[in-house]
Amino acid sequence: MNDFEQNEDAQFDDFDDYEEPNYSFSVEVAGETQEFGERADAVGFAKASTDGNERTAFLVRSDERLRMQFREGSLFDYVLETRKGRRL
Repeated sequence: MNDFEQNEDAQFDDFDDYEEPNYSFSVEVAGETQEFGERADAVGFAKASTDGNERTAFLVRSDERLRMQFREGSLFDYVLETRKGRRL
């Protein structure tokens, strides 16, 4: 192993202890809120709750940096705050 390969491996050592944050998701439809542990479950519920009707569903991640809005069974609006106070 040459010096470059050793340095390349060293830069990834910090990622060995990385743990994915454990977010929860809440979906509000018609004034009722439901909590979900998985994003896919929350998105599926929001889509199903708005499909074929005039309702709007709001999905919010527990850190409030991710927001989605669903209408007619589809994603209508997606907001991800990449930095505090900044929206994408």
